[in-house]
Amino acid sequence: ALPVFEIGSGDCLGVVEIIMTTEKINYRPEVESVCKALESVDLRSSEMLNISQEQGQKGSYEAIMPEILNVLRTVCDTHNLPLAQTWAPCSQQGKAGCWHSDKNALCVSTVDSAWYVRDQQVMDFHRACSEHHLLRGRGGIVGKAFETNQACFAIDVTEFSKVDYPLSHHAKMFGLRAAVAIRLHS
Repeated sequence: ALPVFEIGSGDCLGVVEIIMTTEKINYRPEVESVCKALESVDLRSSEMLNISQEQGQKGSYEAIMPEILNVLRTVCDTHNLPLAQTWAPCSQQGKAGCWHSDKNALCVSTVDSAWYVRDQQVMDFHRACSEHHLLRGRGGIVGKAFETNQACFAIDVTEFSKVDYPLSHHAKMFGLRAAVAIRLHS
């Protein structure tokens, strides 16, 4: 589902739901097509798709990303985990607002330079995560960890509703269940 905003006021006028006949992980081309159609009639959706990841500002945390990546790799290899990802506030990454809100201060997204996929069979799950932004407090355990400043654990993320964790159906497609999110502080 894509929010539809009026260009001048930024008011959300409604939501467009895109329904497909096949299960896909990468539906970015379809979403971009809808976004272009909206722009042709002076409407827009979230700017998330219109900003290339290279345009994002590098936050002050970029210097520690190699160290975080090393920790993610070590943890995955030691404990035989399929993947680990780093999420950060969109505002710190210079990314635009998310699918659910046009205010980037409220959402988090994966950090392009700090993720590790040990099991290549879940690479498409990582790609799906990198295309989604999650709201703080409404992004499964990641959003909850950001909101509460506490480590969070879920036995089965596929049981979350799509509203509470928009990636739950992707997790189910890849057989991923348990997850932990730990908020790091400087």
